[in-house]
Amino acid sequence: MNRDLILSALKELSDPDFQIRAWSGDEPGVMASFVECVEALFDDSGLLHALAEGVAFSNDVDEKLRQLDAELDMVDDTQPTEALLSDPGMARVRETAKSILRLLAP
Repeated sequence: MNRDLILSALKELSDPDFQIRAWSGDEPGVMASFVECVEALFDDSGLLHALAEGVAFSNDVDEKLRQLDAELDMVDDTQPTEALLSDPGMARVRETAKSILRLLAP
């Protein structure tokens, strides 16, 4: 499991300013999207496999990660970026990602 990749994806999901710049393509040299971020968090990092196998971090963190996964599933990733960024579900995603980052802080 790649903890750095997980933390990076959580930071991206929690930061609306970065999302506006990067996901809209307005940040020079940065290629990012909602779908890529979600894939990095759960698939590329190995987190999905770790959660399926047992405890990835702790019961509290893992519960929040599962909650985040469910919230992400409710966001329509086929809508235009501007609509995605203002989707009410993204507000929940941002708050949950922030709470996970607080739990994982050293």
